[in-house]
Amino acid sequence: MTTYAASPLSTGYTPPPTDDFPPVPTGTGPRRGALVGAVTALVIAGGAAVFSAVMLVRPAPAALHTVIVPPPAPAYSPAEVAAASERACAAWSVAGEAMARASSSVADAPRSWDDPLTRDAHGYEARTALIESEYLASQVEPAARPELAGAIHDYLVATFDQEDATMHKMGTQVDAAIDRVNAAVDRVNAACGLA
Repeated sequence: MTTYAASPLSTGYTPPPTDDFPPVPTGTGPRRGALVGAVTALVIAGGAAVFSAVMLVRPAPAALHTVIVPPPAPAYSPAEVAAASERACAAWSVAGEAMARASSSVADAPRSWDDPLTRDAHGYEARTALIESEYLASQVEPAARPELAGAIHDYLVATFDQEDATMHKMGTQVDAAIDRVNAAVDRVNAACGLA
């Protein structure tokens, strides 16, 4: 059987003092460097609080308004306008003729979206429209007469709308785009003196 020693507390026994722990030095407490660091941090925090309060109370500077003025439209001489319009009309004659031929091939094709002849004709018309539209747009200079440039722009937009509707097989939208193309053709022809 195991016997256990009695607790010194229960018997009134006091153990003898040991010299394992050094005596507590006099003048103990926080070290001087730590105290200086704490005071410095407190002063900086107080300064930041005061600076923040001053910035919040101070009125905001007056707002600056920037006005952007567009540059004036370039002024072209009558000779420049006439030359640019003549170049645009010459390009219209070439491009318009090619696109009219391509549209005629579609008009002569069978009336079925899926007929091989119709599909070939639509492909020919789309390729021609892309190429000739790019050529025509490159020949319209800013100096061209506004009514001519606007009519050519409307023609190009209507042509692209027509080709988009054709690719999606949307017959009523194709017809509406063709009406817009024809109206723009009349305006371009009138502006070029071809009517």
